[in-house]
Amino acid sequence: MFHAKENNLNCSRIGVSIPKRVGNAVVRNTLKRRLREAFRLLQHTIPAGYDLVVTVHKNGNPSRNELEALLLSVVMEYDQLCKKK
Repeated sequence: MFHAKENNLNCSRIGVSIPKRVGNAVVRNTLKRRLREAFRLLQHTIPAGYDLVVTVHKNGNPSRNELEALLLSVVMEYDQLCKKK
């Protein structure tokens, strides 16, 4: 699940929340690293000025490329919604 909110800064930031029921510490930390890496690689593509919060609910093993695509699509969709207001 992704949430985004405008932060009125010149950069976008990310926060990651993964509950214990998703897996042990190794699994949770791996997911966090993959999400942060996907965000790092996309930070120049993502519009500036958003705080993103990612909450993982299901145990899965998405690749970094899948996370990048999902992250980018969600942020771009949210950016379009904000511009329409």
